[in-house]
Amino acid sequence: MKRNNLNGLLLLVCLLVSCSSTKIATSRFSELQNSTLLNGVYQNIPLNIYTVDSLALPNYKPELYCLLGLLNLTTECDSGSIIRLEFEKKQLIVSYPSITTIQEMRIKGEQKKNYFEIYFRRRLIPIPFIYFVQQIERVRIGVNKDSNLTIQYWEKNFGWVPIMASGTTYDYEFVFERVEE
Repeated sequence: MKRNNLNGLLLLVCLLVSCSSTKIATSRFSELQNSTLLNGVYQNIPLNIYTVDSLALPNYKPELYCLLGLLNLTTECDSGSIIRLEFEKKQLIVSYPSITTIQEMRIKGEQKKNYFEIYFRRRLIPIPFIYFVQQIERVRIGVNKDSNLTIQYWEKNFGWVPIMASGTTYDYEFVFERVEE
């Protein structure tokens, strides 16, 4: 009887285990009545990168965190290039130089309060009491008080099977300088 109680308690504890995340506050974005206020030309390499605690990352390598990489468009970062962003109702148009021509990509998203939000991955696989997986990857794009582009990157991966649960969460904020055309 004691063994059944112990097994039941262990199962209950495993079912209640979960990971949570503190999300970066959107209050750092300036007021945005219309997403077209985000239109402009920006540097490809960020000025600063912050963690969820608003701390600048020490010793970060900016060439690893380019604007095009955050938008899932390329893994190669050219520190000298500039990126043109144009926002329409439900999409972002990104123009950037390639080896031979100017590339143009369209990414679907949605304007929220004071930012434009894009989901790259949103997956939920629940099988009650057997299996649970949640994967989310999104960016929020807005401007800060200095009119520089601010991108909040948030990624969550979580999985659960009986007796085991695991997950990771990444929260970063990137600031890209606006460039005169």
